[in-house]
Amino acid sequence: MFDPAITMKERLASFFMGRVYPLLVCLLAALGFILGTEVYFIPVIVILACLSFWVCNSIKPLAVPLCTFIYSLSNGNSLFGSENPDFYISGWRLVAMIILGVVVAVSLGAFMVRNGFFSKLRHMRTPLLAPLLLLSVTFLLNGVGSDTWVVTDLLYGFFQVISFLFVFVLFYHGFSDDETPEQLGKYFAYMSMLMSLVLIAELIFVYATTPDIIVDGVINRNLIVFGWGVCNNAGVYLAMLIPMNFYGAYTSRCPAWYFTVATATYVASVFTVSRNALVFGTFIYVLSLVTLCVFGKRRSFFRTCVGILVLTAVVIGTVYYDVLSTALEDYYNRGLEGGDRYEVWLDGLKNFLKAPLFGTGFHGFPEFGSQKADFIPQMAHNTVVQLLSGMGIAGLLAYSYYRIRTVVLFFRRPSIMKTMLGYAALVLLLESLLDNFIFHIHPVFYYSIAMAIVVRATDSERLWRQKKLKISKPTHKRKRSGQN
Repeated sequence: MFDPAITMKERLASFFMGRVYPLLVCLLAALGFILGTEVYFIPVIVILACLSFWVCNSIKPLAVPLCTFIYSLSNGNSLFGSENPDFYISGWRLVAMIILGVVVAVSLGAFMVRNGFFSKLRHMRTPLLAPLLLLSVTFLLNGVGSDTWVVTDLLYGFFQVISFLFVFVLFYHGFSDDETPEQLGKYFAYMSMLMSLVLIAELIFVYATTPDIIVDGVINRNLIVFGWGVCNNAGVYLAMLIPMNFYGAYTSRCPAWYFTVATATYVASVFTVSRNALVFGTFIYVLSLVTLCVFGKRRSFFRTCVGILVLTAVVIGTVYYDVLSTALEDYYNRGLEGGDRYEVWLDGLKNFLKAPLFGTGFHGFPEFGSQKADFIPQMAHNTVVQLLSGMGIAGLLAYSYYRIRTVVLFFRRPSIMKTMLGYAALVLLLESLLDNFIFHIHPVFYYSIAMAIVVRATDSERLWRQKKLKISKPTHKRKRSGQN
């Protein structure tokens, strides 16, 4: 019923903090991609997100728009393989982007001031700040002193700082004081489920509308392009979403639904025909399922699901073996062959020897392949080699320090939620040993938000007590003279 005592601001805040808003954002993102009308839908999403900054006491409503943005961009206007790669930075669209950028900056600044964000930065300890600042410095210094250094190296390093440092700090201090880590984990699981559905729908659309994607029953993996990247890019994000879908099954009132979406997400990752996604997606799917069958509540539910899953897989494998084996023939043909990765890694090590301290920069890597964009550089397809090649010894040491500090977090006060968030991060790290994902901005957004929740879950009691003591500044009554 309508309650006149509830103000419009409170109603809007309830909408943005609820479950309908992320559903709406994901629907708009999927429609933007499928209909090729993202240039109209993205402003709506951005304006909604900015409105949430003015009425909400939590940064939580920003999570879904931030993590789905890249998947709202249609293939027709993509940087890769598009006939119009400057679509977003030409004509009235460029003007619209500048206006939206100003609106975002003003609204986000207002949120920070209104919710005491800067006060929290001053008075509260920010976990991981030292390693993140050190890593950020090396990101900005990538390629400095090298003959191959260009201005875009600094710009690309700046975007790495945003994805690793700024997003983490923004969400860690931007979450409401009243939100518990468990509530944030459940919201993140819900958000991951919606994002899974968006990517599955987009993958189905690509299969349905791309000519010659299946010829003589064989899938052509080179035509699987969405999310501004090829099949590997889509595969890594799908695999990253699997663990939190399982966490939704662990905590939700509809565990069967989340389990079904988790399984569908894994199947979709297989049909990206990315070996990286197949290997590590399978690994994380099995690991997540085994973990929930052994630990925590609802063990009987997950064990029952395993039985149903095995039976279903046997039936489908038996009935459709020929069709599936033909469709996924690329897996068999390529096997474990590394292609040109060994040469790429060797080139990366040679680059490192040219500039051992700060590397040759992100854009200092030799060009290879046919698909490239001026801003997005060629990379070494391995985290360690890329760090050495692009950022030198300084980058490798800074990243190692940061990585050690993050790994330790998952062994302090362990829980099912932290474990599943850790599995999501693990997928990104493992797949980055064979590709460039840790340096791709959009999966790191998802990763950094997950890390903010993990840190709050790890130090929630001590840190939030400390915050209340320092920020609230309680007053104390003086004792009366002569009082014992």
